[in-house]
Amino acid sequence: MPITSGSSVHHGTDPRLSALGSRPSAAAVAPAESRAPGAESALPSLAPPARGLAGALLGYLVAVMLVVTLAPFAFRLPDAPRVWLTEWTPFDIVANVLLFVPFGFVCAQLGRDREADLVTLLPPVAAFAALASTTIELVQLFVPERYTSPWDVLANVAGATLGALAYDWCRRRLDPSRVVGQLGLELPLMGLVYLLVPLGWLDALLLAAHPERWPLTLCLGLFGGSVLGAVQRRHFGPSGVLSAPGMGALAAAGWVLCALPALAARPVIVATTALGVGALTWYRAAEPAPEPGPAVERRFELMTLLRAAPYFAAYLLLLGLVEPAAGAALRRPAIVQLVETIGAFTLLGYMAAEAFSRFELPYHRAVPRVLAVAIPIALALGVARDAGTLTPTAWLGVAGTLVAATYGGWLFHLQRGRVRGMAKARTA
Repeated sequence: MPITSGSSVHHGTDPRLSALGSRPSAAAVAPAESRAPGAESALPSLAPPARGLAGALLGYLVAVMLVVTLAPFAFRLPDAPRVWLTEWTPFDIVANVLLFVPFGFVCAQLGRDREADLVTLLPPVAAFAALASTTIELVQLFVPERYTSPWDVLANVAGATLGALAYDWCRRRLDPSRVVGQLGLELPLMGLVYLLVPLGWLDALLLAAHPERWPLTLCLGLFGGSVLGAVQRRHFGPSGVLSAPGMGALAAAGWVLCALPALAARPVIVATTALGVGALTWYRAAEPAPEPGPAVERRFELMTLLRAAPYFAAYLLLLGLVEPAAGAALRRPAIVQLVETIGAFTLLGYMAAEAFSRFELPYHRAVPRVLAVAIPIALALGVARDAGTLTPTAWLGVAGTLVAATYGGWLFHLQRGRVRGMAKARTA
């Protein structure tokens, strides 16, 4: 859909992106006839940069998918293969389709980095999804509480295909003739939303067995809704992509996807939190949008983080207080909870790096600031879980969370580098 808003020019640097350092080089803005011979080689490449970002996100997503699909991690040789050829329910099919939608979305983003069109993109996305799904199904042969089914593979491939189509639809709806349209799905704040999906899966996996965790699920959802509403108000709304109610509905549906592992066991909790997420997103999106400008853009990102941070802080506080007991539905909750904590600190590291981004620090100089935020939180979480003491096992957990925070900061710097490179390519 063409964008009719006149808030940004069709060429040059969008003021909403100049805060990210996307100013064109002198060679990029010089008239063609005034460039020295061979200057073309110095121009920024038009190919989207930072291909490692989508790959890093995809690897993180696959790792969490393995946790979701292989719990309770009780591996042993089967007495007989547990393969379902005819036993399936509509919910199983729908759940397996939805599980791989984010996988296909990120795969499509990786293919877009290589300038592949949709026809070229879909076969490798489907093949990669089939390989990943088949591997998971084969491993499930050694998990007595799991069943292997070829229908799951077909449903996963269908979900990945839908995810790739969704990415292509979103990209086409964002007007490529404008810089903000080209980068709409790549904004650093959107990275928080992408990281929230696997974290929501881990939280929902524990919620299915322990419904008393519903406040954590609500806090995560409201955090995502606050960020999405702000992005809608600042970027997507003025560009005519979605209305505030439309973004609210999309956020509610997206949260159902995030809470998918708990949908069958806790449908009321999932539906209620989704309504809350949609309402907050709508409310945030309906607020007046500030005028564009570099200084306003910097304040917008920081204010968005500050307004969303209380929800995530409440989630981290509850994460230290809630200790699920082992039960029949999830025999090894400690493993899932550990991975959930690592996912939470990955998101925390990304947030901290984005909050400090106004200082324009390289990654190696930003890491100490990220750790300065993560260390006290990791120690407090360890103390809360171990009743006032830190055992050697707890220290290992603290070390793991700090590595995760460092990884999250690295993901932000990849994202920022990608946006800057694409903006320079767009203005060349």
